[in-house]
Amino acid sequence: MTVHDKQQPESKPNDLVPIPDDGLILLPVRNFVAFPGTVFPLAVGRETSVAAVEQGVRGERPIGVILQRDPEEEAPDGAGLHKIGCVADVLRYVASPDSGNHFICRGSGRFRLTELLQGTPFPIGWIERIRDAGDKRPETEARFLYLRELAVELLEMLPDAPVGLAESVGYMTDPGHLADLAAAYSDFTLEGRQAILETLDIGARIEKVTSLLARRIEVLRITREIGEQTREAFDARHREAVLREQLATIQRELGEGEDDTAEEVAELSKAIRAAGMPEETEKHALKELGRYERMSDAAGEAGMLRT
Repeated sequence: MTVHDKQQPESKPNDLVPIPDDGLILLPVRNFVAFPGTVFPLAVGRETSVAAVEQGVRGERPIGVILQRDPEEEAPDGAGLHKIGCVADVLRYVASPDSGNHFICRGSGRFRLTELLQGTPFPIGWIERIRDAGDKRPETEARFLYLRELAVELLEMLPDAPVGLAESVGYMTDPGHLADLAAAYSDFTLEGRQAILETLDIGARIEKVTSLLARRIEVLRITREIGEQTREAFDARHREAVLREQLATIQRELGEGEDDTAEEVAELSKAIRAAGMPEETEKHALKELGRYERMSDAAGEAGMLRT
């Protein structure tokens, strides 16, 4: 197993692929959208992807994580990639013959892909870096404050959210960063996440994330309520079954219950035969009566069969 760490970089080899200053090593991904300001893990398996990440680590260069349009395509060209991606720094890279190649990145900004270089062993693109423009409009500030409340609420509802993240979000002051972080930790669809990444206007991005987040929180609230109601109903049925079993045990110890059940079954059998049912219906009713006779009073189905 080989471990590369940005704090202890390997010596640079002489066989690195030349990359122009305004070029970027690209990592096409099939089902993930990276956001600036977030830390995320990734795994690579394609030879070109492994070579791209290794060059980024050995050459101490960032990589561009970019979503491909068709996840089945093995080597997408420029038309097969979305135009907006995320520049990321590789923090740690682990290469193992058993578990594959895994690495941890930190997103640092958006980029727009303008053109792919030709004849390279892994994708390299000419890119244009995109920086968030400041937005001091009062309506943007108001939307930002509301989104921050929603983001904190969502993180508090998610069981796998990092400890302390909700508290940190509550103190955030950067609207663009907040929108990206909220999108990164929400289970939006792949298309929804890419649409947010491609929304460059801060106000529009906040509005889009707020709409999706509010809907997601409402779904989580309803799910939690259903779960609590189901659990309460189950607890009530379980308590009733335990009490019935305890009552049946006490009745058996006192020599009661069995005679009562036998008497009840006899009365029910007499009523069934006197009802004048069709032969098949009567046969089925007597069969169910036999099931009831053998069933414990604590069984949940006993009351239904008795009725």
